[in-house]
Amino acid sequence: DARTPRALTELDTLLQGLPPGRRGLPLALTVGRLHPVKGMATLVETWATSDLGDRCNLLVVGGDLETPTSDEATQLERVHAVVPHEQAAHRGLLLAGHRPHAVVAVWMAATRLGRPGLAAPHGVYVCASLKEEFGIAVLEAMACACPVVTSDRSAMPETAGGAAALADPEDPESIADAIVAACGERGPR
Repeated sequence: DARTPRALTELDTLLQGLPPGRRGLPLALTVGRLHPVKGMATLVETWATSDLGDRCNLLVVGGDLETPTSDEATQLERVHAVVPHEQAAHRGLLLAGHRPHAVVAVWMAATRLGRPGLAAPHGVYVCASLKEEFGIAVLEAMACACPVVTSDRSAMPETAGGAAALADPEDPESIADAIVAACGERGPR
């Protein structure tokens, strides 16, 4: 697809904002609306307050970062309470805002494969939703052979068909353990 180089350039530009010492880490990627039910702020809190923050960079795709809705603003406030905006990239948190579907698909593959000099291979896709009826992004990540962590709620265990590490989206330790398990020996260290 002709859009792939442009999508990779966008990702590389984001990754170049990381300090050099973080560029050898894999990515944990999450995609969705910045809404309480999607669990994005909970995932950021888990990542920032556990050893995951030292083991991988977190790429959050979704939401309008320039003119957020009230739900988005509330979620961003929670995110910035644990990782202040001005420290985000330095600490390994990349907030990308909404991106088109084709871009996200390329970024999922790059999460698995890595980006030379910018992100290590063997990253993981994380869905921390409290409720998810189908989870198309989970299936797309699985189609890219990206390890997946998903909620143990709603239809997600059936959607993933046993191919994903399951986590209780309200339990930070469960989320952190599932991310490490999904990556196995190759993933975030």
